[in-house]
Amino acid sequence: SWLTIPGVGFRLQPAEPAKIATILLLAGMFASPLFKVNNILCLGLAGVVTLIPFLLIARQPDFGSAVVFLPILAGIAYAAGLRWRHILTLGAIVLLIGGAAALNEIYQYKPMLKQYQRKRIRITAAITSGRRGLPSVPEGSAARGLAGGPRIRWDLSRILSAITILFFR
Repeated sequence: SWLTIPGVGFRLQPAEPAKIATILLLAGMFASPLFKVNNILCLGLAGVVTLIPFLLIARQPDFGSAVVFLPILAGIAYAAGLRWRHILTLGAIVLLIGGAAALNEIYQYKPMLKQYQRKRIRITAAITSGRRGLPSVPEGSAARGLAGGPRIRWDLSRILSAITILFFR
């Protein structure tokens, strides 16, 4: 969903200020002398702070914007000095959950994706594998520049879909 700023006519997704607010909040938490980066409770608190906007935005549904919160947390935790064993453990957990979600979609046990999302993934997979003869996909409103400027060929949602496909391969 988009918000229109009155008087200016500028449209903004609520996810964008949420990303900035999450970055500032996490940076403040990790910079605090009371916050111990390698303490499981502190990491859990940082995870909850990240999970709240992630779930709210994923519920819109805007998974492409929601998934950006995970590397935000990972990058800030790494910069704050998170130990490699914690990074690898968290990475393994993310891969297991992601793999389980991918297998769920492949075998259609309890599908979470809508039909248009599955179509987007198939088209993106065909693009990344170099197959020809793809059906055309209409460009979203995100493909327009500011103030109705020229349209671009690749919008952010298609790029994030391609990255997601490569991650779950």
